[in-house]
Amino acid sequence: MELVELLCTSFNGCYVPTSVVEEAAKFGRTEVLQWLVDTRADVRWTDREVAAAIRGGHFELAKWMKERVNTAAVVMLERWAATAAGKGNLDMLKWVCSLSAVVYPRNAVYEAVDNGHLQVVKWILSQPDRNSQEDFGMDTLELDGVAMPQLQIDLYRATTGGHFELLEWLICFHADKCRVNGADIEAAQNGRFDIVRLFYESGVECCPERAFSSAVAGGHLDIVKWLYAHQPKELLHGQAIDLAARNGFLDIVKWLHENTSEGCTTFAMDSAAENDHFDVVQWLHKHRPAGCTNVAMDSAAGKGDLDLVKWLHANRKESCSPDAMNLAAGNGHLEVVIWLHENRHEGCTTDAMDKAAANGHLDVVIWLQHNRAEGCTTAAMNGAAANGHLKVLEWLHVNRSEGCTARAMNEAARNNKLQVVLWLDAHRTEGCTIAAIDGAAERGHLEIVQWLDYHRHEGCTTAAMESAVLGGHFDVALWIYKRHPEYDIADALRICPIPHRRWEFVEWVYLYDPIVFELSIAERLCIE
Repeated sequence: MELVELLCTSFNGCYVPTSVVEEAAKFGRTEVLQWLVDTRADVRWTDREVAAAIRGGHFELAKWMKERVNTAAVVMLERWAATAAGKGNLDMLKWVCSLSAVVYPRNAVYEAVDNGHLQVVKWILSQPDRNSQEDFGMDTLELDGVAMPQLQIDLYRATTGGHFELLEWLICFHADKCRVNGADIEAAQNGRFDIVRLFYESGVECCPERAFSSAVAGGHLDIVKWLYAHQPKELLHGQAIDLAARNGFLDIVKWLHENTSEGCTTFAMDSAAENDHFDVVQWLHKHRPAGCTNVAMDSAAGKGDLDLVKWLHANRKESCSPDAMNLAAGNGHLEVVIWLHENRHEGCTTDAMDKAAANGHLDVVIWLQHNRAEGCTTAAMNGAAANGHLKVLEWLHVNRSEGCTARAMNEAARNNKLQVVLWLDAHRTEGCTIAAIDGAAERGHLEIVQWLDYHRHEGCTTAAMESAVLGGHFDVALWIYKRHPEYDIADALRICPIPHRRWEFVEWVYLYDPIVFELSIAERLCIE
């Protein structure tokens, strides 16, 4: 409140944007709004500010503000009604509808249904003057000479919210207006057997094939059994066993195998191995002929599941690829790397050491250096720098000749790895680019921005200040402005796509750096 008074009274030409009034209304700041009424005759009061109060759930404030709005368009009244209905505030909805006899309640119904407000839905659909059979039935409604399409209530979001009582009431009394639009699929995926049965037993149009697949993928055997028993079986054939295997639902895999003609593909065992479902892999191997591909062992190695890797090696003929060792190395599974080296012939590529270094697995890097010939690339040191693995950097610097690129310091700066930046500056010659300060500024890393600006010559671009403002890193933006006055901070704020950032920055400068605040920044921003 203090800053609002200061801005409005201290700077010539400072006007009050409608966005300020909207924000005050949204958050129920009655004292700010009353002060504006008492002191500022130039404030514009529109139906948008009333809408903001309704969005914030401030009923009394909305009524108070409505008195200051001469007229409100029907379309805005309908938005007010929809917002009130979505919040479940029936009294507020009734008040909005009392303001005009031509408010069409379509959007209000949608919002109330989506958010599960049954009493609000009942009230809207019970209003004879607003909801005649013509309005909500099979014919179109003509409003001000414009034909409005038939009301269709989408049940998807109500299903997502689990609003069973509302769904049951709508289907019982207004089934002709209901559209499932994939809601049965969502219910099946989430295990809402009660909602699935409600939809299918009521006869509303559903999609049983996709619902069946969703129930399988979600592991809901009760829904799987019920759909298979009550729906035409020709609709239910797809990749069900593949889906169940991928997600580790062995009970569903077994049931489908024993009770349906569902087939499966190599995806079943591959994905089961990838997701650590060892029991599913073994069952598929014993009961299904589809088998797997090299993806199975590659994935198991990447996960560090040595038991599964050994089992696949002993029981399957599909082998693996160099990705097995690459993935195991990158994820730090040295035991798997050693086993693959000793028992398989596929080997690895430079990706193995590159990824191990980037992820900080120095023990794996050292083992690969001593036991494999593939080596690494500059990606090893670049990745280690980006992720702050200084010990790996030091080792690579001494033991490998590939070096790094400017990307190493750029990414270390962006990721706030100051010690890495210092080490690279002291021990390497690749340096950095303007992307170093730009990236650090975007992430709000003031200490790194300051160090780079003092100790490196690459500099930055206006993007540094602009991204700092956008991210709310006002200390960084202000520091860059002081060091580089050629970069206009007002311009950075002006183009910021988040409008309230401008006023947040003015407040921040006022609180933390009043000297700069007095240097006309605030006045320039307020005038624009």
